Amino acid sequence: MFTADCESTNREISRVELIESFIQLRSINLEGLTITDSSIHSLAKKCAYLEGIYLGSCAEITDLAFQDLTEHCTNLSNINIKCKSMLNRTIYQASLTKVLACHLITDQTVKRLATLPNLRHLILSNCYNISDVSVQHIVNSQTMRQLVEVSFSGCTNISTAAIKRVVAHCSSNLQFIRIDYCTQFLDDDVRDILSSKYLRFHFSNSNFTRGTAAPNLRAISLSHLPRLTNEVLNYLERFGSASLQTVELAGNFGLDQPQIKSLAQKRNFKLLGGSISINVLRSHSLLKVNHAKCFGQIN
Repeated sequence: MFTADCESTNREISRVELIESFIQLRSINLEGLTITDSSIHSLAKKCAYLEGIYLGSCAEITDLAFQDLTEHCTNLSNINIKCKSMLNRTIYQASLTKVLACHLITDQTVKRLATLPNLRHLILSNCYNISDVSVQHIVNSQTMRQLVEVSFSGCTNISTAAIKRVVAHCSSNLQFIRIDYCTQFLDDDVRDILSSKYLRFHFSNSNFTRGTAAPNLRAISLSHLPRLTNEVLNYLERFGSASLQTVELAGNFGLDQPQIKSLAQKRNFKLLGGSISINVLRSHSLLKVNHAKCFGQIN
């Protein structure tokens, strides 16, 4: 086995001679490259064993790209669609400036992803054109109950109620949740995600153990949620599962720092820069490669 190492440039990767070098490719990081639907079409047809793909700031990708991926790459277990966004100074009025967003990706993409039998990690960041319709596709899929990690970071067109439905659907396996920059979230919304009492009442078809909604939850990101108050810290202490190790509260400047530190000590959370750290949420399951190179394992 050897590693194929190729210098990549900021141009469309669609040449067949390049793709054929990576037939056995398992994971690929295409962050920041000029990738089009044609690129993904070539990749999907040649790389049937693909398990993880990271598409960061690939602003020209549309729903058609994911039609090819779901048709040819049925082993996919990790999908990371992370689009860049710049916050303006009115973030505390729940305002976002949408820059380099995945504006061409819609609910149709999530509908297709929900058909993947092995999907465990679904990362959607700053995908402004996905809505509660996407959540409906997720909860209608039995295979989506197997999700271990889910992120709706910056997906501001998805309602808090819809995100709670996802937690209810995936409760038994869910370990990692990202809802940072979902500026509509209130203290009680976080409580409802952490506590099974609310979810049992509203989603009677789901099975919950008493106390926690996601008993295996290891990490939750609650960064840049300007409507949160110190009450959310009480909820984290009362309803956080025994397995909950890390919580991210960065950018929530209205929270009481001594109370955060007290919570961290009681629950054995790590502290980093005055906020609770959440290192485990940094694309832990997807092969991370330098965006200036592409690597593949070839037998």
